[in-house]
Amino acid sequence: MASVRGFVSRNPQLSVLVLLFVLFALFIPAFMTTGNILNILKQSTTISIIACGLAFVVIGGNLDLSVGALLSLSLGLSIEMANHNLFLALVVPMVAVVAVGFANGSIVGRFRVDSIILTLGSMAAINGVVQTYRQGNIVTGPMFTSYQAMTDAKLFGVPSYILVYIAIALLFQFLLLKTAFGRQVVLQGENKEAAEIAGINTRRVTLISFVLCSASVGVASILMGSRLLQGSTNTGTGMEFDALTAILIGGISIYGGKGTILNAMVGVFLLAIIINGLTLLNVPFEWRNVAKGLLIILAIGIARMRGRAV
Repeated sequence: MASVRGFVSRNPQLSVLVLLFVLFALFIPAFMTTGNILNILKQSTTISIIACGLAFVVIGGNLDLSVGALLSLSLGLSIEMANHNLFLALVVPMVAVVAVGFANGSIVGRFRVDSIILTLGSMAAINGVVQTYRQGNIVTGPMFTSYQAMTDAKLFGVPSYILVYIAIALLFQFLLLKTAFGRQVVLQGENKEAAEIAGINTRRVTLISFVLCSASVGVASILMGSRLLQGSTNTGTGMEFDALTAILIGGISIYGGKGTILNAMVGVFLLAIIINGLTLLNVPFEWRNVAKGLLIILAIGIARMRGRAV
């Protein structure tokens, strides 16, 4: 019993995830079906990959609100380029997102602009570009091509796009916990001034964090485009809200310096299971958004109380 209490106290978010999974499995008959579990995994793919990148930014003490708009931009670019060439479908969106991430990271790092204000402006600007360029039209990609085949492939019955986000999560976890850069991200998030005194190049750390975040959006958009073969100007709207909700309820502190990629993944699946359960219970869509908002408030409140306790 003591070991169980110790595990729960050390891993509260994971414990809640397991508890909810068991409760939903017991009281919602459709929850444990193979189709529903696969549906949860499919719906979690995009947000999982984005959350991996966003985690670096948040742990480093910043925030990137432009990821949703960036997803809409890169998704459209990837699908449109796929109608011409697979290479372009992979390269063009990645170049675009990395350029935006580089600009955001450079400005935040060099000029110490508040990341929330800057990326809010980036979000508005990117949305404006997407709306102007696409004018509300839905872009569609080619069927039965190598572009679509990327996510049609399976290994031991597991779709390739799920394997990709598992690989990205493992890679980012390694970067955060086992490299000098990862330790610098955590130290910057804990205390930026102390990190600078210790000789850490916080400009460089901030820049790389934003580039990693944007690159994760690019990868997510390519996989999404390959699966869906279409995208509208509204695709990605609210994605920054979902990604932020996931990493916060997973245990990553919005104040920076605390959390891992595992926390982000636990948060993603915790959010996905809650939304899936509410959907199976026929809860209106509007109330699902209320649930997301309450989860963010709860996560921030817990982070604030823990900060005071320390």
